[in-house]
Amino acid sequence: MSAAIFVQSVKYALLRMARGYLALLILFVLPLALISIIGLISAHLSEVVANGFGGMDYVAISFVFAFQLFGGAYTMDYIKEDLLSARRWRIHSLPYHGSMHAGGLITAATLFSILQGAALIALTALVHGVRWGNVGWVLLVLFVVALQAQLVHLILLLAARNATVAERLAEVYGFGSFVLAGFIVPLPDNALFEFLGSYGNPISLAQNAVIGRILGDSSAHLLGRGGSQLYLSFGILVGVCIVVAATAVVVGRRKLA
Repeated sequence: MSAAIFVQSVKYALLRMARGYLALLILFVLPLALISIIGLISAHLSEVVANGFGGMDYVAISFVFAFQLFGGAYTMDYIKEDLLSARRWRIHSLPYHGSMHAGGLITAATLFSILQGAALIALTALVHGVRWGNVGWVLLVLFVVALQAQLVHLILLLAARNATVAERLAEVYGFGSFVLAGFIVPLPDNALFEFLGSYGNPISLAQNAVIGRILGDSSAHLLGRGGSQLYLSFGILVGVCIVVAATAVVVGRRKLA
């Protein structure tokens, strides 16, 4: 009975998210436009890196995973609306615990974010001929990054003084990862920033995992990251995801009980 209710909760949340046209515009249309514009420029200005891997491939992989970090806004917005506002009394009157509703929202947000990412992967492959390598591996990395983003946003929402502070911290998480991945400004040339640029943010870790799988050892010529680093990078992503999941459970029991 509870499993059926949980599935219905996820289904209803997915339908709500599908009607969020602004979020679709920001998290699907915008990255597709950026990939098309920046990728085409990069394809003309840069030479092929290795084994046919060029500027469009790098830009597409980078932006698909980068925008996953903002997909956590789904969890933040719906948890705030359903369980941290006056509406929570209506939710608590339903025949299941509020934590199950929260779990349904997080599950739906993760699935919806993955669907958006998968659609971007398919479109960039069909329209721009982007090389994604093993699709199963890419989707696995996408799942870990999407889930991690949802849980980070949940923790920020529950731990911050108010929702406005949580939203600003979420922006720091997203744009800070952009900076550490070298998207906005070049990083200083020292060991600390080299480490942070390669392993200190989810975007670079996802790049390492996907590009390393495509190019193998030849990816050592791309940002200095060898193919042997792909499993280390994926392991770090999974490890961080486990830590934030455990943290979210602890914080959630205190705030959403």
